[in-house]
Amino acid sequence: MKMEDIEGGTPATREFREWFEHELEGWTGICTKIVADGEHQPPMFFVYRNKTDATVVDIPSFDSLADKDKTTYMHRVLGHHKQVFACVFTVETWTLSAEPEDYDKLKNHNASIEDHPDRGEGIVFNAISHGMQLMAMLPINRKDNTLGKPTIIDLMDPTTRSEGRMVIDKAPNN
Repeated sequence: MKMEDIEGGTPATREFREWFEHELEGWTGICTKIVADGEHQPPMFFVYRNKTDATVVDIPSFDSLADKDKTTYMHRVLGHHKQVFACVFTVETWTLSAEPEDYDKLKNHNASIEDHPDRGEGIVFNAISHGMQLMAMLPINRKDNTLGKPTIIDLMDPTTRSEGRMVIDKAPNN
């Protein structure tokens, strides 16, 4: 399967959103224990054959940009495979919140946010199911090793301006 063969941009159905929100509770429980132990969430896929049966697939290397691009490709292929209901990618990530008026300044900034004084950490759950995509971000508080409440983002909403390798349907640059 080639990337250009993968269609995206379908708004999430209510059924997919309800499934995602239900499964998010279980994923959060697993990550809560990992974070409470002072550990980091390793990158992995949860590949669902149907709404209840998942296989966990470890991602062996996620260090370079090439590794991240390969992971993104596999996520999309698995999420669109006819024998797969959904593929969920989870990874720990750095986060940086900004006001809308600062988006262009941040977008054009090529440096990593690793050393940014306002950066945070979070765990992302990014689910793809045949063109639909939902993502949840759970902030991590490293001072007490706890997770915050998840924020669910519908990446396929036509008003979303998300950018990055993990988004199926990027909004056009205007």
